[in-house]
Amino acid sequence: MPHELSRAAQVRAMSRRVGQRLTTSARVLPDFLVIGAQKAGTTSLGHFLGIHPDIFWSPRAEMHFFDRDYDRGLGWYRSWFERRSVLEAHERRTGRPARVGEKTPAYLVIPDGPTRVHKAMPDVRLVVSVRDPVRRAYSQWGMNKRMNREPLPFLDALAAEPERVASVDASRSVSGTSYLDHGYALRSRYAEHLERWLAVFDRSQLLVYRCEDLYADPATWTTRIFDHIGVDPSAVSDLALPHLGLGDREPLDAATYEQVAERFRAADAQLQDLVGLSYLQGVT
Repeated sequence: MPHELSRAAQVRAMSRRVGQRLTTSARVLPDFLVIGAQKAGTTSLGHFLGIHPDIFWSPRAEMHFFDRDYDRGLGWYRSWFERRSVLEAHERRTGRPARVGEKTPAYLVIPDGPTRVHKAMPDVRLVVSVRDPVRRAYSQWGMNKRMNREPLPFLDALAAEPERVASVDASRSVSGTSYLDHGYALRSRYAEHLERWLAVFDRSQLLVYRCEDLYADPATWTTRIFDHIGVDPSAVSDLALPHLGLGDREPLDAATYEQVAERFRAADAQLQDLVGLSYLQGVT
């Protein structure tokens, strides 16, 4: 019986996908993207945004179109999103604007991400959640360790990172896994990636916030996020932010934190200059 149910579910999924592809021209591209950062509360944010009645997500948790599946073409990407007629009907019924979005935290660090996104959606709104760079890197390492993708201790993995990602950097390709899976420091150096996005998008299109601030004051920050993407904040004013947690299963000791923090001081100062956010400069 379970096997039969699984086959039936597969058939239904295939049928839905065929329907999506057949109605591609009637569907829309996203109004906003959550582009990062990995291990910076984007899962919690995605769950909360999904509660909003005027936000229509793609059916996939992460699309990975602008990095992994870009060769499939824009029509393939568009086919995953809602039909224009459904959005228009929603707006007539509610009197509120509908917005379509997707979340793929890898987009932030993809070298060609900004130009690819801008070519497809020049007016898209962008949301970036950042986290203490040391703790974000450590959390990524811990996840990889649990998934048996990382044999090295944390400090050794950081030391090995330049060699691991060098070949990928040189080719400007992300077809391998090292750039994303082992780019611990790379993915915590937020400013160098944000600079690429700001080179092609207007600053008003980009909202960057610290996930720690969101958890400390969800009412203020969810309102700012909803305002940025163009939906009514009051539609979910009585709902609590689902906090899936930023805690790490293995605590990071203070000595290791301070040692690793030195690696990020210059990048953190750059982040402060670029968007006014800092973790290590004593300025908030």
